[in-house]
Amino acid sequence: MATLEESAKKLDFRGLMIGSIITAFGLVVGLFWKDAITETVDKFVPVGEGLLYRYIVAIIVTVIIVVVIYILMKTTEISKKFEDKAREKIKTEAMKRKEIFVQEAQKSAEAFAKRAAKTRNILTKEAQKTSKISFKKKK
Repeated sequence: MATLEESAKKLDFRGLMIGSIITAFGLVVGLFWKDAITETVDKFVPVGEGLLYRYIVAIIVTVIIVVVIYILMKTTEISKKFEDKAREKIKTEAMKRKEIFVQEAQKSAEAFAKRAAKTRNILTKEAQKTSKISFKKKK
């Protein structure tokens, strides 16, 4: 079981505050729309039959909002799919580039090892020549 301190650290207070502020702004916007829709309905609805027409308008607005929410959700899903495909493509491209980089690094290391071996052989031969010359001088 997590301690109180661990639970507090996991909370994102900044995100919580931002979410609360956005929700409050949404409520304010909703209240303005309520007033606008109410005044619009009052202009077009006959005075004696207000309640029936208000229910009809409420149903129509609900259907419109549900359709808009559905479209937004589908748009979000589609963009998420494109985003996932783009991430996968970038990941694949990065793996290819990494593989090419590793191959080039291996080639460079092999070329360096060959040059080092040649240099070692040359130095060994020179050292042997020098030691033979110095051995002959001592005799």
